[in-house]
This record gives sequence, C-alpha cells and structure tokens, in this order.
Amino acid sequence: MLSKWSLVVVAGALAGCTSLSGGLDDEIVSSLHFDQIPCDRLVAERDALAAEHGEPDALDPGEKPGARPALLPTGFGTLVPDARGRNAKQHRKALGRIEAMDRSITRRECRGA
Repeated sequence: MLSKWSLVVVAGALAGCTSLSGGLDDEIVSSLHFDQIPCDRLVAERDALAAEHGEPDALDPGEKPGARPALLPTGFGTLVPDARGRNAKQHRKALGRIEAMDRSITRRECRGA
C-alpha cells in the first residue's frame, strides 16, 4: 500500500515539473521587453519571425499561444505532462513572441507613423 502512494506522489511531482500549464505559460511573452528596440528593427524582426512561423491572427482562439486545450478541464493542466514535441513548443513560443511584438508595435505606433 505504501509503495502505491509513493508512486502517486512521485508521478505527481514529475508531472508538475513538465506540466502542460508550465509549457503554456512559457508561450506568453511580455511586450515590454520589445519597447527598448527601435521601431524599424522591431518590425523587421517581427516580419522575419512571422515569415518563418506564420501569423498568430490566422489561428483559432484555442490555438493561440497560452491557450488551454479544449478537452483539458480547468485545473488539470498541472497534472498533465507536456507531451508536445520540441518543434511544437518552439513554434508556439515564437507565436507568443510575435504577438508581444505586435502589441509593442501597436502601442508605439511603429507602423504607418
């Protein structure tokens, strides 16, 4: 009986280390980091990243960076391991960076100014 509960505790701890919630949190990027970059360079970096990874605006709301999968009940993200591949994680992080760059560009009125 003790080994059964030990396994549950260890599995829970391991799931928390690589949980889906942690992976989704990594996709959300603050736009304040990009406010120090000159507008022309920021727009060029954003466009290059968007050319490689696509536009986040074209995604469905459930596919946006940081969005919780529809079939995952609220609160279970810390118990579910993040089984996505490395490429999928990097792609979603890049989309999060593009969205953050878009917010900085819009706030600073870099395009069309």
